Amino acid sequence: MQEIKGRYIRVKLPDNLKSVEWRKSDSETRVQAFLKLFNKEREKNQVFVFADEGIFIANSNVKSDIRTNKAEIGDTSFETNELALFIFESSDVFLIFGENQANYVSSISITVESGVSMNLFEIWKTPPQSSSFNITKIYLKPSSSLKLLFLENTEESSLVVQKKKFFISESSDMYGGNIWRGLGKTFVSEEVYLDGDESSLRDFHLCLGEGKKKLEVNYKVFHRGKRTKSFVSSKIILKDSSEIAFLEDAEIENSALDSDSYVEGKSLILSEKAKNFLIPSMNIGVNIVKAKHSASCSRVGEKELFYLMSRGLDRETAEKLIIYGFISEILNEFPLKRFIPKLPDFPQDLLL
Repeated sequence: MQEIKGRYIRVKLPDNLKSVEWRKSDSETRVQAFLKLFNKEREKNQVFVFADEGIFIANSNVKSDIRTNKAEIGDTSFETNELALFIFESSDVFLIFGENQANYVSSISITVESGVSMNLFEIWKTPPQSSSFNITKIYLKPSSSLKLLFLENTEESSLVVQKKKFFISESSDMYGGNIWRGLGKTFVSEEVYLDGDESSLRDFHLCLGEGKKKLEVNYKVFHRGKRTKSFVSSKIILKDSSEIAFLEDAEIENSALDSDSYVEGKSLILSEKAKNFLIPSMNIGVNIVKAKHSASCSRVGEKELFYLMSRGLDRETAEKLIIYGFISEILNEFPLKRFIPKLPDFPQDLLL
């Protein structure tokens, strides 16, 4: 059994992981059921990838290829099938992982052509006692754009490993909103490369820890082009005996003159048994830049509770209101936020 050693958690991978065998499909059964969740109509510019079944559904706006690639897991690597998609028209792309198959490896690359915009919906819902490993690579060609809405909801005793890389070309931008929740164990390695001049990134993360949830996110943004900009923000809520480590790192290379980078993290701890590791960091290789980072960790404050309770609220309601404020602040920054209440299994009591 192979093992991935994170900085704070260890992930043991089962021996029976199998590579997904990709095939194109015309079946609309799962498509229609999925679109109902979002109250969306079927449109020709929609692309669906059901990784758990190894099928993808696309029209003429997308070209596809299936090729052999290497997946690295722990200290070993093995061959896997990579689904490569090339987006030539503005499109909605839906990636669905983990619902109907356990112990699989999937590899997906998406290239967004110049001047094209893509809305990407990535949904993870893992069953108990399952293991899912995915490699995703996104390439944004010059003057293209990506809006990302991500939701992970893991069942108890499930395992998810995600390796993501984003390559952003000249005058292109990425705008992301990510929600992690559930009871399983997740290890994430995410890298964003601002390769082109005046490329930009805004990425927001909401992590909800409950039960025995374990999550480690290793997030790195690399500034390489001139006048690049990045803003990365994470908010974490922990209760019960959950453990969340969120490591944010920005590297500004010597070619990234006049770049601007900010990473921040805030956590709210609701339990004595919960553990949080929130570490922003920076590595700056050039003088003419703007760069800053911040981190804070707190509990629900007694002064805030007293103020709300003096206005007639009971303690439980006052505490919930403070949590709502903490969450809504970052949800309001999400792209495609009108779809958040419609996400599968999104806890509606988190919204005011």
